[in-house]
Amino acid sequence: MFKYVIERPPLHDYFELPTREELLRVTPGDYVKVIFDIAEGGQERMWMKVTCSLDDHVWHGVLSNEPFSIPGEQCGSKIRFHPLDIIDLEWQGEEDSLAHLEELYA
Repeated sequence: MFKYVIERPPLHDYFELPTREELLRVTPGDYVKVIFDIAEGGQERMWMKVTCSLDDHVWHGVLSNEPFSIPGEQCGSKIRFHPLDIIDLEWQGEEDSLAHLEELYA
C-alpha cells in the first residue's frame, strides 16, 4: 500500500503553474516543488532537486527539505515524478538557491 502519491496540481486562476517553456528549461540540479497526498490524510508541498529526466514522463529527484508528515521519507529520499506534477521551480544558480529555501523553512 502506498504511503503517499504525488498529486497533479489543480488548475485554478489563483494557482500559477510553471509554463511549458519553463518546464522545458528544467535540468538536473534545478529545484522543483510538488504536492504529496498523504495516505493518512492531508497534503505536503516539498522541494526536490532534479537528478535526471529519463524521458518526458518520468523524472527523478531527491527531497531537499525534511518532510513533516510523509512516512518513511526524509531529506535526500529519491522520488520519481512527472513534469506536470511541478507547482513551482527554481533554476540552479539563481538568487533563490537551496540555501535560501532552507532559510524559509528554518
